[in-house]
Amino acid sequence: MLRLIGTTISYCELLEKKLLIYSETHHGFQLPFYSIFNPTNRCLIPEEDYSSTVKLYEKNPRDDVPQKLDQIKLRFVGSVKLGNRYVISQEGHTYEYNLELNEQQHNSDFFELTSGQRWPNPPSDGQPGVRILPISGGWPTSLRSISVKPHIVSRATERISRIANPFVGIHYRNTDMKHEISEIISSTREALLGNGISDIFLATDDSKSVKIFESEFPGIRIHSFSHIPDHKELGQSSIHYMSTTALDRAGLSKQTQIEDALCDIIGLVDSNFFIPSEKSAMSQLVTYLRSEEDLRKSFFSL
Repeated sequence: MLRLIGTTISYCELLEKKLLIYSETHHGFQLPFYSIFNPTNRCLIPEEDYSSTVKLYEKNPRDDVPQKLDQIKLRFVGSVKLGNRYVISQEGHTYEYNLELNEQQHNSDFFELTSGQRWPNPPSDGQPGVRILPISGGWPTSLRSISVKPHIVSRATERISRIANPFVGIHYRNTDMKHEISEIISSTREALLGNGISDIFLATDDSKSVKIFESEFPGIRIHSFSHIPDHKELGQSSIHYMSTTALDRAGLSKQTQIEDALCDIIGLVDSNFFIPSEKSAMSQLVTYLRSEEDLRKSFFSL
């Protein structure tokens, strides 16, 4: 999500447009974006103008798009052939055209963005793009354009203060995205060897893994601060996309989940040794932030 936002911000900067980030209907977020992040880029709609801008959209309806922002669903239809393509959809309505945002990353800093195109629904085979913009995007742009709310950073700082230094940070993702725990454990043993470490910070979506790590590393204090329900007992396919009913039964909210995830990211970034789940975008973000001090400071600024 943050990669795509960064590329979109770069597009708006290039064309001197204003950007409203509407995330209430995003399946993994389901919250107002500014309840978690502060805008720090001039092309982003200011927080105080957010509600009036949403109303402005609804007061100026068009026939070829949903009439209200809360009716919009962003649906991923990408593939190896199509690229990273999302389309705007609405329940009970099929639009003649889809708005495409298609980004291709060519190296760590620059993307090729094909944006603002109206494609037939479904797209025609081999239809070429008409606007190709090589721009800076992804994390380098999003992390300088938004910052985490101070109360979240403060909570993360308080949690980290309970962990003795130095410590190993582990991100083990194993619900919707599987990783081999034996490989994580092996890498952790190597990090612990000869470094005088007595604490591990574990960020995981797998509730059963905490006891496994505790049994594998007796004498090491395992810290895990987020509430991790057993999503299967709640009838959910993943902890990341739980229904509101399941969240209520677990004593959670989407706000708590996202704030805890950001606290985990801050803790992992602060660790002396980091053991990632290689396929996870969260681990990739942590690895990136650990190497970018200036972006890290602005993204987590109090």
